[in-house]
Amino acid sequence: MATAKKLQDSIRASTRDGRRTVNVEYQIEADTDADGNLTEVIHPLDLPHLPGIPAFGSELDEDPALVLSDYPRMEKWNDQTHKHWRLELEYREITHGGLPGFELRLGTSIRPELRDIWRLESPDNRFSFPGGIDFPTQGVNGDTGGFGIDAAGEPMTRSYSFHTIRFEWETVVPPSTALLDSMVNTRNAAPWRGYPSGSVYFLGADVDFVRSQGNQQSYLVHAEFVSDRYYHLVQRVTTQLTGQREVVADDGNPALENYVAKTVNWWQPFPFTSDFNTLNIPI
Repeated sequence: MATAKKLQDSIRASTRDGRRTVNVEYQIEADTDADGNLTEVIHPLDLPHLPGIPAFGSELDEDPALVLSDYPRMEKWNDQTHKHWRLELEYREITHGGLPGFELRLGTSIRPELRDIWRLESPDNRFSFPGGIDFPTQGVNGDTGGFGIDAAGEPMTRSYSFHTIRFEWETVVPPSTALLDSMVNTRNAAPWRGYPSGSVYFLGADVDFVRSQGNQQSYLVHAEFVSDRYYHLVQRVTTQLTGQREVVADDGNPALENYVAKTVNWWQPFPFTSDFNTLNIPI
């Protein structure tokens, strides 16, 4: 069985983002027979789980305020024998102060986004709405109508804004990996925190293990969402078998530059929805 040895002269201390960090290296030696031939093959992802390697989330012996949080380096020590490996462990200072008193953190940012547009409701409006219905959340079959602004099927590029919403909270029971995986790139199935149904999609989450004073275990969850007043819909045009966009003369003028896309549809790139309340974000 492989053996692991802590390299005392490899310990390095530093400060990152106001927190103390200590990096420690271990040497792992694969098991061999009497002739020096390997009797086992070590996969790099198995290194953190070998006997003698501290468990993820454990405290540094020399300083219990630092917790094992990452394995930044896994590499072979000797490529000729494939016998030795080196594993670097990173311990980080936990400063959240534990579950009592930790509050939900909420942040938001507004950013521009360039989108290809073929139709407007009018020259003064940003988007074309199909007549007589509310703005759709699933896409629309048939032409959107409106005012064509493209040039022979080539769209105009316009800038619109979207909101990124960030939540961070601490919990003793984090969302499961299966739940997070099933919700990525889905939109809210029902009104959620003041946002209409279908207007927010789940971008993803980070879940970090933390250990507070008193050996109380908890997890820090950071989740991000994107809100769009136009429900993330994009315009697309019909094409011919040759791949060229179908165009028609605009105002009867046969000049090519006065041709516009024949049919424009709304398309929803995030067709699936989920219940965001299952994430159990506090408050």
